[in-house]
Order: sequence, then C-alpha cells, then structure tokens
Amino acid sequence: MTDATLVLSAIQPDVRLSALDSLSEISALAAAVKRRANVVSICWNLRKVDKTVRDLLEKVYGIMEGRIQVERAPEPVTPQQVEESIDTLDMIARTIDSTHESMRRVGLTSNSLTAASLASLVQRREEILDLADWFDASLKTEETAAIFARAKTEREMGQVVDINQVR
Repeated sequence: MTDATLVLSAIQPDVRLSALDSLSEISALAAAVKRRANVVSICWNLRKVDKTVRDLLEKVYGIMEGRIQVERAPEPVTPQQVEESIDTLDMIARTIDSTHESMRRVGLTSNSLTAASLASLVQRREEILDLADWFDASLKTEETAAIFARAKTEREMGQVVDINQVR
C-alpha cells in the first residue's frame, strides 16, 4: 500500500464528510456573496470553511509526517474510491475558485473582514489540488515508476541539466 493510499484510507470517511460540509458552506457563502449579504455573515462563513479545509489538510500532513498514527484499513482502498476522492477534492477547488471570483466581483477581496480568510482559503485550494494530484499519481504506479526509471537512466548517462539553464 503506497503512502497515498494509506493517507486516503485514513481520511476517506472524513474527506467525504468534510468535503460535503465544505461544499455546503462554500455554496452558502457563494449565495450570500451573490445576494450581497451582510459582510460579517460572509466573514463568519468564510472562516468556518477555511477551518474545515485547514483541519482536513492538517490531518493529512500529520499522517504523512508520522505525527498522527493510523492503522491500515481492513479493506483496501479501491481505485474507484480514490477517483471519487479526487473528484471531490477537485470539486472543492472549483467551488473555492468560483467563490473567490464572486467575491472579487463584489469587492470583498480587499475588505478588511474577508480578505485574510479568503486569501488563506485560496492558498489551501492549491494544497487541495496538490493532494488530488498525489492521489492520482498513486493510481498510476506503472507510469510513475517509468518516469523515475527514465530519470535514473538519464542521470547515469550524464544527461543532467541544471534547472537554472532551462528557459
């Protein structure tokens, strides 16, 4: 079992629940922005969403770093479950994007009450997409192994290129 599937098996129940909570909160937030609701209400919902996403990511990082110990799930994670989790994470990221755009249109990205939480949420969006990419790479073990084998071969042949020289 790869590290990604271990993490996924540990967080999968939380991913679904947290994702649904986050999506409902973000959707409510997007609706509030479209209605131009009270900024304090938007700020509160934004903080709740950010905390939910932050807690999920902290759990993932804790498992990856070994700070949080988890037992292997009795049933292995199926590729379909991994795909569903990837889709859920992508949906969260897209919803964050649309909410950010809505808030930008109504001028809430520079509001002192909402700007910090929104910036934090947008940053976590990148982390969510990175997590989805990691889960996706865990599905493609043969392709990933081929990439590393090619890199090893190129390094052994001396075909190493300084990244600073690439333009």
